[in-house]
Amino acid sequence: MATTVTNPNYWTLTLTSNTTPVFNFKYVVDITIGGVLVARVKQPKNMAGSAHLSYEKIVKNYITISHKHKNTIVGTQYDSIHLMPQNSPNPTGTTINDYIATFNSGDLRTVLLEFHEEYADTEGGAITLHEDTATAQTKALINFANSWEDQKIFDLSKFDFDSTSPVSKFLTDRPTATTQPNDLKGRVAQLTSANDYQLVSMFNEKSTYFNTELGRFLYKFYDKVPDTLGINDNHIGVISVQNSSVAGVIPPTDASAEDEDKAFIYLACGGANVNKMVYAQYGGYTPTASVKYYSLQYISTVGIGSTSRNAPEIIAGEQITIVFVGTTDFTLIGSPDNNVGTTFYATGAGAGSGVGNALEYEKLSEPYIFEMVSDANCNSSLYEGKNIAWKNKYGVWDYYFFDGATTDKESYKRKTQRENIAGSWNAAAFELNTYERGKVDKVEGNKQTTINTRYIGEEWNEHFKGLLMSNEVQIIEGGKSYPINIKNTTLDVKTNLKDKLVQYTFNYEYAHALKQRV
Repeated sequence: MATTVTNPNYWTLTLTSNTTPVFNFKYVVDITIGGVLVARVKQPKNMAGSAHLSYEKIVKNYITISHKHKNTIVGTQYDSIHLMPQNSPNPTGTTINDYIATFNSGDLRTVLLEFHEEYADTEGGAITLHEDTATAQTKALINFANSWEDQKIFDLSKFDFDSTSPVSKFLTDRPTATTQPNDLKGRVAQLTSANDYQLVSMFNEKSTYFNTELGRFLYKFYDKVPDTLGINDNHIGVISVQNSSVAGVIPPTDASAEDEDKAFIYLACGGANVNKMVYAQYGGYTPTASVKYYSLQYISTVGIGSTSRNAPEIIAGEQITIVFVGTTDFTLIGSPDNNVGTTFYATGAGAGSGVGNALEYEKLSEPYIFEMVSDANCNSSLYEGKNIAWKNKYGVWDYYFFDGATTDKESYKRKTQRENIAGSWNAAAFELNTYERGKVDKVEGNKQTTINTRYIGEEWNEHFKGLLMSNEVQIIEGGKSYPINIKNTTLDVKTNLKDKLVQYTFNYEYAHALKQRV
């Protein structure tokens, strides 16, 4: 006699039992999170003899979103996660490293589901709990919230960075490709600036839950529009960072342990984040003011090809294998020696007749392209760019840099708190003064800001739906993040065919009112 468990969708269990007719039968499900039993759910059979159980509301009470940069290498958390890298000490505690990735602090939880039955053998008899009537399930869950029409089906395969699968996505609805003609040859560029903070998130372990390979975070920098995104494109520098303690994270050492904080990570990608990296520890390339675009991809550690480069053509940050020394001193550009076969990360272009092979690696993720714009003159206008972050439908941080027109409107609410009776009632002599106040008001002020995108493609629609539907929105300004409330109640979904030029407008106010002292 046992319970059979199936999983029709992300948050639902279907329970059926072959237990012979008994009295007061109920399915019993124990839900354990972090080694603590958080709920025991009992449910009787429906008319068909089964039971359908949604555990979404229970589990989501224990899933949070990270607000701090968590470096569990040294067990310390730093404000704020958006500002990562964050000058955190390395494992020795001596050298300052600017890590480009961080563990999560509860965005992903490992949940144990155990299945029992309870019933009485006779009418009016004692009800007995029969434990472990089905094989327990362990799930790694994020705060996923899909639309009703999608029936809460979450296809993890789209987010597993695995060489055996198609190229995958980070946990975001940011577009990467468009059917509309543009300068990026079918690619979408996300806006950023030197003061703009952004992250992307990814699954980080190869286990029973996720199939992400250990790889490298590849940043490529361009001084003009990147026509292609391959080894022979027009990049001017590379930063290639191993997914390891060098980046600030460590994949789980034991896949069976399923370390929930390590199984899911955030990765720095905004212009301000990239500018804060300590480039000496990541291959030696330092971006300059000439960088107009850069791309981010997750790549395999297994090489799939190479392109020959003469020494003067070598690009800073590229992994080079020496194939011919000639008159070139490769030690001047980062090589430990001048031996044929030596592999190193170049610190810049070489000189002389030497030749090296630039290694190419399999791309495990889609490329995300960022366009650097000026804060002082965003979009050739007079408006300061606004850096907005919000919790997306995957339960993680998402971003957009609004560089269109910005307007502010301040509003104030007044309420009479009390009315004083004028006069010097506590003085030896009584008198009335003209400056004495009768009514005393409490004043609350708030500022509502209107922000706009530049003209963009309709491929951004899904991204902005996520902003409108989010219950956790922040603005990042002055090196700090502040909670805000989006005031829009509708979103006009726009298309290039219908609207030609697509621009989105949002209104927000700070989540904390400005109160005058009483």
